[in-house]
Amino acid sequence: MFQITGVADSYNEGAREDLEKIFDEDNEDVSAEENDEDEDSSRDFEDTAFSSEYSESSGEDEDAEDDSDLEHDEDTEETEDNSDLEDEDSGDELDIAEVGEESDLIKKWGKSIATHCEYDPRGLYVLLMSFYYRSGPRFQQLKLPENYSVSDTKVVNQFLQALPKLADLTAGILQNSLQQNHPEPAIKLANWIHSTFGRMFSSAPESLRIAGFSHNTSQFIVLDPPIDIQKRFDANVKRHKGLTSVRFHGTSIASLHSILHDGFMSDFIWTADSQIISWGYAFNGPRTLKNVVHPLYDYGVLLDLEVAGSVTGSVTGSVLGGITCVPQRDYGIYMVRYIFLLPPNAQPPRTPATIQSAMKAAYLKWPSRRDWS
Repeated sequence: MFQITGVADSYNEGAREDLEKIFDEDNEDVSAEENDEDEDSSRDFEDTAFSSEYSESSGEDEDAEDDSDLEHDEDTEETEDNSDLEDEDSGDELDIAEVGEESDLIKKWGKSIATHCEYDPRGLYVLLMSFYYRSGPRFQQLKLPENYSVSDTKVVNQFLQALPKLADLTAGILQNSLQQNHPEPAIKLANWIHSTFGRMFSSAPESLRIAGFSHNTSQFIVLDPPIDIQKRFDANVKRHKGLTSVRFHGTSIASLHSILHDGFMSDFIWTADSQIISWGYAFNGPRTLKNVVHPLYDYGVLLDLEVAGSVTGSVTGSVLGGITCVPQRDYGIYMVRYIFLLPPNAQPPRTPATIQSAMKAAYLKWPSRRDWS
């Protein structure tokens, strides 16, 4: 069964504790079964950690997506089966299925998207928006669902344009929007996008958010990269005896999915040792994206990259300071860890050293480090 990786910003204290326990690299309770599995460790983590957001305990029941309601109550440690889930951001009640019944949202979109909308509306929103610019011929690069033509992708852009603005987004608002009348091709393709790529990233829980960014900067963590990208990176980290460093890369929402799924495809990749330097590059795409009416045309994307060892490419510090260029053959040294979606006119944090320290501390908690020893 498809496991949602999204974590709501309003997750309860018990879920936070479960997440932190699983993220602890010294956790002695990691089961022998998890350690013996050959699959990517980030997928192991995902199947246990994030199910704790809507089950009583993580790792005990992978099919914890039952038909009972959940209620967010900061004063209680356990949820009750027949309670209503409240969206803390908007105060709206989410019509998630009562026992024995299915909500209209589940009937229309399926349980996976409905659950993702409930627990991580911004993660679902950004996932779908990352496909906006890949309409028409760009979708020929992807394996489309059966009986689905490239021409049908045009309706996806219209569907995405009709979604609410990110600045106003809550679970309740997104749910109401999804319940409107949308053409069947858009629903079908959105479900395919979600089932195929929805595990890749999710909103960062409070314990893993990087301090220093503005409150309206959306932060996401990449927990389930493609297997081949993960294996190349792991091999490079082992070659460097587990030592890693921090780099940044600015890009646009139009390139986000390609980078996450395919890796960096250009002949060279430019990265910086400071988020301040990469900040400007994150906003290079507005003119192009505005021409195609992209709903996030004026947002920037800042990627935090964990680097195996340290970058030793062609240094151009005398020109731009802190920027290095690495050829494509060396792309395996990079792994995207954080995605920062920067709102218009956002200003970069002025404490680069503090940001880098926070990144390094977060890297130490990543589950994949269990395989580097």
